[in-house]
Amino acid sequence: TETTIWSTSSRIRAGEAITIGRPIANTVIRILDDAGQLAPIGVAGELYIGGDGVAAGYLGRQDLTAERFVADPVAASGLLYRTGDLARYKASGEIEFLGRADFQVKLNGYRIELGEIEAALGRHEQVGQAVVMAREDDSPARLVAYVTSVQSGGSSDVGAEQVSRWENLWDGAYRQAASVSEPRFNTAGWTDSATGAQIPREQMLEWLDEVERSIVALKPKRVLEIGFGTGMVLYRVLPHVEHYTGVDLSSHALNTIEQELTPEERQRVALFQQPAHALEGIADRSCDTVVINSVAQYFPDAAYLAKVLRRASEIVADGGSIFVGDVRSLEQFEAFHMDVALQQSPEGSSKSDVASRLERRIAQDGELVLAESFFHALLRELPRASRVEVRLKPGRARNEMSAFRYDVVIRFGAKPAQKVSPIVVQRRDLLAALNRGESAILVKDVLNARVAGLHAARAALAGSGTVALAQLRALAGSSPEDAVEPMELAGLHPYYIVDILPARSGDAARFDAVFRNRAIDPSVLVDAGAPQHDKAPAQYARNPRVEASGTVSVDDLRAHLRGMLPEYMVPSTFVMLGAFPLTPNGKIDRKALPRPVQVAAPAVSADYVAPTNSVEETISDVWKSLLGIERVGLRDNIFDLGANSLLTVQANQRLSSLLDRKIALVSMFRYPTVEALAAHLSEGQDSGEAAAKRTQDRDARKKDAAERRRELRASR
Repeated sequence: TETTIWSTSSRIRAGEAITIGRPIANTVIRILDDAGQLAPIGVAGELYIGGDGVAAGYLGRQDLTAERFVADPVAASGLLYRTGDLARYKASGEIEFLGRADFQVKLNGYRIELGEIEAALGRHEQVGQAVVMAREDDSPARLVAYVTSVQSGGSSDVGAEQVSRWENLWDGAYRQAASVSEPRFNTAGWTDSATGAQIPREQMLEWLDEVERSIVALKPKRVLEIGFGTGMVLYRVLPHVEHYTGVDLSSHALNTIEQELTPEERQRVALFQQPAHALEGIADRSCDTVVINSVAQYFPDAAYLAKVLRRASEIVADGGSIFVGDVRSLEQFEAFHMDVALQQSPEGSSKSDVASRLERRIAQDGELVLAESFFHALLRELPRASRVEVRLKPGRARNEMSAFRYDVVIRFGAKPAQKVSPIVVQRRDLLAALNRGESAILVKDVLNARVAGLHAARAALAGSGTVALAQLRALAGSSPEDAVEPMELAGLHPYYIVDILPARSGDAARFDAVFRNRAIDPSVLVDAGAPQHDKAPAQYARNPRVEASGTVSVDDLRAHLRGMLPEYMVPSTFVMLGAFPLTPNGKIDRKALPRPVQVAAPAVSADYVAPTNSVEETISDVWKSLLGIERVGLRDNIFDLGANSLLTVQANQRLSSLLDRKIALVSMFRYPTVEALAAHLSEGQDSGEAAAKRTQDRDARKKDAAERRRELRASR
């Protein structure tokens, strides 16, 4: 190395600020300014090391030696190694590390040491970690501080915090929906992301039918479901299996299901309240099927999901499978938010308005989103796993589950001796190949009618041309002539089953279709076109945007910095995070830090109108707390201020408690301003409408449910 591994030492005492101490014996530390002269005590400069431990330079690299090894301005014959670190001497003689010199920027004519700002933030008693960047993706460029609180500190504890947050959220949601006419078809929490309305009953029934079909196709006997929720999947799959074990965070969900089960069913069901990663009391190789359906998106990050899958892989017996359903697709991530942004944009919105709304939605997304490559890459970490199969969601209904999600099956045990390679044909030759009776047929790059229009609209929004909201909506809702609805392929030939795969070409607007003879099990098909997965699994994921809870206020941070730094070094924007994104080797990934969204601007604009009564003040206060901003006016749209689905559910729960009344979640989306929601509540709409509708529909729903159960039993 250029010098000894350690060049300074410090005794660390409880309650005292940590420094890097003083030079060790026969070592000198110089703090030099830009001119190469000694910096005064308390003034930041670059740290140089001199003394007996310093090397003479780099062998055969005179240019690099001249850059990094320089003459000591104090000792004429001395040589110093330029570390690239920023530091300063304290009056006590100890050295305070400030960061890296390569994080020095010039902004508005001032040379700014970002490390000095980070160090100042770090001295605030409620700050865990801080990163400061000069963001040049905005005009004008600005200083942005990313901060975690002492409670989170950017550590792995944030995962537990996020899990706890979802536990409280879903437990509250299940309690709100405790009184339902169909306890075995309880769709609590299944709402449209754009409108907040319940997803239509017939669409949820189709979704549940397809989930049941996918799981039963795995021939389960002993099932473990991680995150059973309201029990919809449990009730459907239980008749097909010998034993069903379920774990969930919600005590209310567990108690509700236990009360609903018949005595015979209780003998074959074991339910536990515990987090997904624990799985305590469940023996290795004790289940042949593990189900993680519509749950993974609520995990705190990709590492947590990987941990859950590693533990689940120990529980699965040889020949068994893990079914991961309703995975949010990273390939369809922007198309999904484009869809919602177009629906939520008010009439008259400009192209830039839609783009800003889309950017806000993307930045505020609080769920885990995964590329299919995550599961292929994870296969290396599951020694007994033999294969990963990814399928786009089946179903004919157009909704966010069918368009933007996919299912995964991870199979365990020996690879099958028989292997079948599909023949590749063009679409025009498909029927002929089917009629010839080929074992398996692959059609590549079929334009997906579910999402092709949205991808075209996203491209138009990103382009340089002028485009109106109406044009974007028309484009998003269009279906090119050669686009195909995936489920239309299912009935092309009675002897074939079709599997819809993400396009191996990587085109998110397209899919691949594999037609296999009904006698061919999908596990024997050769996935010859699967892409290479040479990165760590986490590189194929977008972790949730986690907002810190219990954080210090921005005003306190600004006041703290102004007492230590000149005004030009005080960041204009603060982003409070629950945790920092990390690189695979555990360092803060600065490139992954979210671009800050200017959500506070509307709240402090000249159009601000203050709340006028207690209900309006309560609504405003709840949103101020959740959004972390100073003011929420009567007419500010909460989605323009940065609200998302998770925050809206949290606001709904808080307001229902504070106002001592049940507020329909759909009302939070339908009336997105303080003024509109308060007026709606003052009319007494929520309490009456929901109850009346339940009364009117209860008998019809019971009749429909009974009829559907009879039909399903008859078809089996």
